[in-house]
Amino acid sequence: MLNTKLRMNFLELTELLGVGPENQTFKVGGKDVVFIFDAPHMMTVTRNNLMKHSLKIDGGGQTSWKHIKTLFVKESESGEQNTKLTESHINPDRQFKRTLPALAIDVLSNTVASEIEAYVESGKMPAEALATAECITMFDRLFDMLNARYEVSMNEFANAYKATKRQKQYLEKVMRFLETLKVFDNKGKEKTSEVKFISAWLTTIRGIMKLWEIIKDKDYDFLLTANTHSEPLDSFINQCRYKLIFIEAPTPRELCRRYLEVFIGFYFLFKSPQSFMNMRKYAELIYKRIPAVRHNLGNTSDTTQQRISLEEFTALVMEDLLHHWL
Repeated sequence: MLNTKLRMNFLELTELLGVGPENQTFKVGGKDVVFIFDAPHMMTVTRNNLMKHSLKIDGGGQTSWKHIKTLFVKESESGEQNTKLTESHINPDRQFKRTLPALAIDVLSNTVASEIEAYVESGKMPAEALATAECITMFDRLFDMLNARYEVSMNEFANAYKATKRQKQYLEKVMRFLETLKVFDNKGKEKTSEVKFISAWLTTIRGIMKLWEIIKDKDYDFLLTANTHSEPLDSFINQCRYKLIFIEAPTPRELCRRYLEVFIGFYFLFKSPQSFMNMRKYAELIYKRIPAVRHNLGNTSDTTQQRISLEEFTALVMEDLLHHWL
């Protein structure tokens, strides 16, 4: 499986690999690799489109970001905060905040949808806001299905994926919703063909279904869809950002240095201070994982396997560590 973000370079990759809503696999070494987009990142992209555009749902209703802003204002004025909405959710102006999936997931949540419905029912918001609530509910439940962390959950949509009848029916419903969704800018001009998040969601949904078809034949009982996310890598990079002092957009050099510091910190997390200084042991463990390198010698067909000695490797590791740490 290959998981990527919805960015221009990865969109170009989809064209090279020939993957998309109609085909979610490509071959590597004769084996099928399933291509999907990262679900948490997709929630961020969806939130951004909801902020920038109006989404017209099949049936006539249209979403508006002003409905979510109105909900935030009314909750703030009443003092009854039933959602997680804050100023950062409504106006994620900084680039770092705008890309945080957690903020987007809070906005596209069942709690926000339910509160909008309650305000409409009480007459405090117009009936047209129900389209926004419907859209939010659709993406909230879809994300629950693509974020399953346990085999069984109190939330039926967050159960591990097993391609049950109900799961397949809901995914089919979401795909019909996406296929009929229309996107308009604030001037009323249609932008459906220009936005990428709709086809990306379709690719991801069908990719998850395809992935299940592959792994169920390998004696898997269920698929924890949260394990398909790039969240662990994102979390690690964020830890690199926060090492010593916060750097919102570290350069490659800064990221490499912080990567080394975080890696070493994790490695020796449960070690004694004495072990912390035992760099030879650290080098030896890494050394054992490095396979011998095969070399072709000139035009002959002979091959030999060469490997630097442990002493040479330890010296290189020590030199590298001292270079970065001092």
